[in-house]
Amino acid sequence: MTPGEHLHDDTPTEVAAGPAHPLPPLGWYPDPQTPGRERWWSGAEWTRYTARDANKGLFGAAYERAFRGGANTAARWARVLGFVGLIILLFTLLVIVFIGQTLDEGSPVAFLSTYISGLFGLVVVGLILMLASIVFGALGIRDSRTKGGFALALNSLLADVAVVLMVGALAVLVILLP
Repeated sequence: MTPGEHLHDDTPTEVAAGPAHPLPPLGWYPDPQTPGRERWWSGAEWTRYTARDANKGLFGAAYERAFRGGANTAARWARVLGFVGLIILLFTLLVIVFIGQTLDEGSPVAFLSTYISGLFGLVVVGLILMLASIVFGALGIRDSRTKGGFALALNSLLADVAVVLMVGALAVLVILLP
């Protein structure tokens, strides 16, 4: 008996995938178990991934849903680390300005050096967070092709690079100016 022939009681036979009957290509297909949902077909089997049906009226018949593997966590980490690093650097700058305005010429040197070393540690922590944010921003841009979040990753990356360059320029000015 060949695939597609009927038995004597007119029930169709099971057809195995092969050259005559290839499996459908990978993609989103209507989920027969849950109306209004789609299930991802990997090209070989059904996966556990489901999604709401696409709005057919907006995209037309040629629309194919893009498979996204999840949220772009690298872009989110870039934003969080950059924000925390920026807050630490701004806090340090405000403390330096406050110390500079409140100390008079006769302040003990040991008192001042303790504050300066502590503030230097805060600057280092802030810069490390900003550099980590730059790395995560670059990873977020790379992942944005499949997960989205390109604008978030790019904005975080550019803002962090700008802040690191400004801190570097400020450090050069402090070193060069008497």
